[in-house]
Amino acid sequence: MASRRYFYATFCCLILLGSWCASEEELDNVLDGKSSRSANFIEIHHHFLRSPEILLVKTVRDSLQCAQHCLVIKKCRSFNFGLEADNNGKHLCQLLPWNKFQHSGRYEPSSAFHHYRIASVCENDPCQYGSKCIAEHRIMGYECQCPPQQIGDICQFKVPLWLKVNTREVCFGARNDSFGSFRMQFSGKITSMRLVHLSGNVTCYSTQPNDYSYWGCKRNDRLRTIVTDSRNSRVFPSQTNLPRFYQLHGIKSYSEKLTFYNLTIPLKVGIHQEFRVWYIEDFRNDSESDNDGKTCADVYALYV
Repeated sequence: MASRRYFYATFCCLILLGSWCASEEELDNVLDGKSSRSANFIEIHHHFLRSPEILLVKTVRDSLQCAQHCLVIKKCRSFNFGLEADNNGKHLCQLLPWNKFQHSGRYEPSSAFHHYRIASVCENDPCQYGSKCIAEHRIMGYECQCPPQQIGDICQFKVPLWLKVNTREVCFGARNDSFGSFRMQFSGKITSMRLVHLSGNVTCYSTQPNDYSYWGCKRNDRLRTIVTDSRNSRVFPSQTNLPRFYQLHGIKSYSEKLTFYNLTIPLKVGIHQEFRVWYIEDFRNDSESDNDGKTCADVYALYV
């Protein structure tokens, strides 16, 4: 196992967001240790990152000076430090825009170098099932690049799988543009959505109290609830010509669950992407004056 240790270098603070130093004087302050900025580096003995890009090559007196040069540069994430000194006692310092988590296939043993990288949130391998962790230094976070058939913040879910995608109950009315909105909690591809009734009901005949239902008008198999995107383009159900109502086999207007038929082509969705639940007549601005009520539901999506 490669030997490694942490060391502390001046300059940089938490952010690594600064650009090149504004002046030679500022650079001198950094290299002389007069800057209050700092970062932690991890030292890995006898390893080398064969980066596809090198930001800068310097000769330095020691690894600390190499680290200070790295922290001056906005894109620097790691460096290779040559072990053999030249005739002037200087060592080779290669500043790199990557770390081993981004190019693990280029990270290799070396008798001529030690490798140093800025301590990363990816150190403890938060991503699951062999997914790749990409550190996001600007937000002090990370992103997991999931393998096929895995989704989630840390690739924790195996698809196909129904996942709840709303964080609070989604409520929609039957008139006056009273749609209910929600934002997707996971990116990926979906083929269906399911609304699960929580409370309330709606109707298109408010003068008849017995005609209330969860998803339609009267208590029958005619459904009047749809899902659109944020531009009010219909997504579910997928019929091209949508009348005032539609029917789904085995589902009534008072069924606890409204599950839409699968899309022929999966729909790609992004995290926090907005969708809306509408009552059809409210969506069409058609015959809604005698509509009434409000239905609240949870929303699930079938990820594939």
